[in-house]
Amino acid sequence: MGIFEGANRNATARAKGDLSALLVNEKEFMQKVGETPRLAKHLLNRLSARLRVTSKELADALATDEDDQDKGAEAFPFFGCLDSKKETRRDSASLVLLPNTQALAEQIPGIGVSINEFPFLVGRKSDDTSESRTGKIIVPLQLNDFSPYRLSRVHFMIQRADDVFVIRDMGSALGTAVNGHSMGVDFPRDSMKLEVGENVIVAGGADSHFSFKLNIPKI
Repeated sequence: MGIFEGANRNATARAKGDLSALLVNEKEFMQKVGETPRLAKHLLNRLSARLRVTSKELADALATDEDDQDKGAEAFPFFGCLDSKKETRRDSASLVLLPNTQALAEQIPGIGVSINEFPFLVGRKSDDTSESRTGKIIVPLQLNDFSPYRLSRVHFMIQRADDVFVIRDMGSALGTAVNGHSMGVDFPRDSMKLEVGENVIVAGGADSHFSFKLNIPKI
């Protein structure tokens, strides 16, 4: 993004230890993209997917704004401004998020956690046990984790769009896998459609004990 726009990237990185880094300047990068169709296609797909998500969220936010103005309520955008105050939407279709490992079963009841308000976020519990939000973001399911952390404070989100349920990695450090397919900032996609039937969600790496089962009904 920085090279394409000629501006600073709105994110940074910090190394946890010694490392070797390769610096690629604008000319070298653009030459590599021009010479490697597969790389160019990957970049275009990734940028297009993010633009599509942003466009949809903007349209949803504008629609919500109009509805809330009609009702005299406070309106807000959701994605891209997650520190805004937005009430979740209660839905008639209830899902149940189940633990898929013994370690996780110690934090989540065997009957699972009911999800009947969307979007539904999952993340790491703050050191301040009285805190129910991350900044101003409401995270309904907060789980205990210890250093080196597997879960990010806001790790993944489950949304509903009409009759489709979607899971989105929220820029977590280690990504999220759904049915063996990884997504997140280091992977080709940020979101995936949840399939009808059983879905296995693993947050924080392939060997993470934060493994869930989520059954999607046919609507």
